[in-house]
Amino acid sequence: MSSSSNSNFVAGALFGALVGAVAALLMAPRSGAETRQIIADETARRRGELEDKAGRLKEKASELKGIAQEKACELKGIAQEKAQHLSVGVRDSAEMLREKARQISSDLETTGRETWARLTDKASDVAQQNSQHDSEHSHASV
Repeated sequence: MSSSSNSNFVAGALFGALVGAVAALLMAPRSGAETRQIIADETARRRGELEDKAGRLKEKASELKGIAQEKACELKGIAQEKAQHLSVGVRDSAEMLREKARQISSDLETTGRETWARLTDKASDVAQQNSQHDSEHSHASV
């Protein structure tokens, strides 16, 4: 049962008891003044009980509110800590990725230069071979 259901049940039970007590008093063979006094006394007693229960319920509600606020603060702190931890992790990962990208870029640049050097050497060799070939053909034609 929830707290609200409990308090509704208690209030209903007290109300029912009060109605029953009033009905019993009204049916009892007493004088009007005596019956009114008994009703007034019983009403005052029941009112006091209800006020006590209401006070305890307010105290419990206040206590639960305080606990809820404490838990909310704890959870907020945990969430902030986890967010900070994730932020650091993301920052570290981003830095690692940047460094990896720099390394890949550097490697590509080095590979490009080496490939270019091999191509120009090969082109030079081919040009030299063509030159020799042309030179041999021109001497052979004469």
